[in-house]
Amino acid sequence: AIDLLKDEIRVGLIRPQTLWPFPKKPFQVLPEKVKKILCIEMSCGQMIDDVRLAVNGTREVGFYGRVGGMIPTPQEVAEAIRAEFAGVRS
Repeated sequence: AIDLLKDEIRVGLIRPQTLWPFPKKPFQVLPEKVKKILCIEMSCGQMIDDVRLAVNGTREVGFYGRVGGMIPTPQEVAEAIRAEFAGVRS
């Protein structure tokens, strides 16, 4: 998805390797230019609260989830990012 968007939107990735304890530091040291975070999960949003707590209100946090074992395609993730970040300038 990042490759699909490279000419449209500046995007990055934080992929936690463990969830307990939640890795707050990568979210706490984000550059000032990061305006928004989209939490992409194969669940109903179990991690979004952890991300919101980690950024401590400094960034807006959106959510894109998928359940049922179907992995979203890069195109679907890119489309979710486009929809979430519409109107946000990088």
